Amino acid sequence: MGNSCGCGANRMAQLSVSSRYFLTELNAKPNFARYMNKDDAVKTITKAMMSPIFGHSVMYPVGGPGKGVKRTKKNNLEDVIYAMKTDDLMGGGYYYLSNIRDGEESSICYDILMLVPNIKDKELSHKIKTIHDLSK
Repeated sequence: MGNSCGCGANRMAQLSVSSRYFLTELNAKPNFARYMNKDDAVKTITKAMMSPIFGHSVMYPVGGPGKGVKRTKKNNLEDVIYAMKTDDLMGGGYYYLSNIRDGEESSICYDILMLVPNIKDKELSHKIKTIHDLSK
């Protein structure tokens, strides 16, 4: 995660606190603690994470179309994060929303990490902040 001058730490220091935290979370290994009592689930998730096609962090290089194509394309996500200006006064920043249901009747839940520049809708901003605070 650095740049060509080898000063990745200096580049990271340029980020807002929200952007820095978001980028750190994206580069972190997932926490499988909640699955530890299910041996098969941990093995399956670990195997999927190690897949050369589908596994690893969203920050890794991107593969081309086709089966078995190596990941050689530059992933622009890090550049997008560095370019984003978050406006904390307008609801912008890093949000973590846990156990978000796929639908009202669904038992499938997602953990969502998002970085937003701003939220102009005050009602939506309040909802997201409330869910984020409950997810801590």
